[in-house]
Amino acid sequence: VVLDMEPEEEPDIVDFEPVAVKADRVASWDVGNFELQLYIDSHNYHSLDMMDKVAPNNNYLSAGVYRKSDDTITKWSNLVANVTTGEGANVADAEIELSHNVDGTSTLRGFILSEYGKRINIDWTGTIEGFNFDAE
Repeated sequence: VVLDMEPEEEPDIVDFEPVAVKADRVASWDVGNFELQLYIDSHNYHSLDMMDKVAPNNNYLSAGVYRKSDDTITKWSNLVANVTTGEGANVADAEIELSHNVDGTSTLRGFILSEYGKRINIDWTGTIEGFNFDAE
């Protein structure tokens, strides 16, 4: 029993600054489907399964707002709620605004809420490993 994952009355809100952001894509997945990995440290990350319904391609996610409620952040998404043990939790709600900048970086703004009430707010700009903007 993971005692510290019991639901709370008020969401535990944390401002989260990823140490790295990677976008993983497997060839057998639907076109435009990426696992966006928001790294907590060198091993653990918050996983968001992102489905691009705007202009799906194999190279990167389109700029726009992704939400769990419209299935652009899918049911397979997972929030790592306990860094020490690696215990995970399902995502109860999430909204991520993705924009691409002229210098080749990307900006992520939004939040992830776990089923146990842990909420992390994200406001990050950097290079997303796994995005290829030079491909035709």
